[in-house]
This record gives sequence, C-alpha cells and structure tokens, in this order.
Amino acid sequence: MILTITITLQSGLYAKKDYKATIEVDEDTLLDDLHDIIQNVIRFDNENMFEFYLANSAWGVNKTRFDDENEEIFERTIGSFFPLPKHKKLFYFYDWTHDWLFRVTKERKKPFEPVPAHKYPRIVEQKGKRPLQYGHSEY
Repeated sequence: MILTITITLQSGLYAKKDYKATIEVDEDTLLDDLHDIIQNVIRFDNENMFEFYLANSAWGVNKTRFDDENEEIFERTIGSFFPLPKHKKLFYFYDWTHDWLFRVTKERKKPFEPVPAHKYPRIVEQKGKRPLQYGHSEY
C-alpha cells in the first residue's frame, strides 16, 4: 500500500523560509530508505549522520530514537509508525552540525494500491523554497 506523508522543515542552521513536501511512498519503506528519499527531495548531499525519533515535541527530552546504533532504521518501516502513539510526533534529524530538523506526518488520505502509471516514491506537492544545506547553492 502507498502512504502519503509530508515532511515539514522545523529548523536548521540555514533555514530561512517555510518548506514542506508531500510524498507518496510504499508503507514498507525502511527508515534508512526513507532517509535517502528525503535527501533526494530536499537535495541535500547525504553525507552526514541522521536519526528518526518519536517525541512529544521537536526538542523534547524524552525521545525514542531510531538510528544506525540501535539498527532500528534497518528494521522499522514508515508504515509501522502510524497511527502514532498518543501525543507523539515523528521527526527526522539530519547533520548534527547544521541541525536540520523535519517533522514527518501522515496525510489523512487513506493508504491506496499503487497506481501502475506512477513510479514511487513520488513528490505530490511542494510548498515554499527548498532549504540550502550550507546556506548557498555552490554544493
């Protein structure tokens, strides 16, 4: 089944404007692969560490982390998170130096069978301007 998710920029060293992208992905997409998908959508260089985490708020102290240390990114699928536990939000954190933080939400649209004419993952909509990873476009 295909899920419709949105990644919304929360913060980052060079975050200047609002940005969000709505993407259709297979619900069986592993977090490690979702990381690559997000990197392609936002056009970052994919050369830094990352993690996904569940928390009540973006900078909350009590987090459940999913990263390469606990190997959860290689085992957990995006579909396994929804519905989210009560009061919890899913975040994607990239590059500890530049602190890029995105919230990952599932759209209300129900999961659906893949459309044969479409290639997944696919960008459905983008709003705002993509952030520049290093504050300029030379990379």
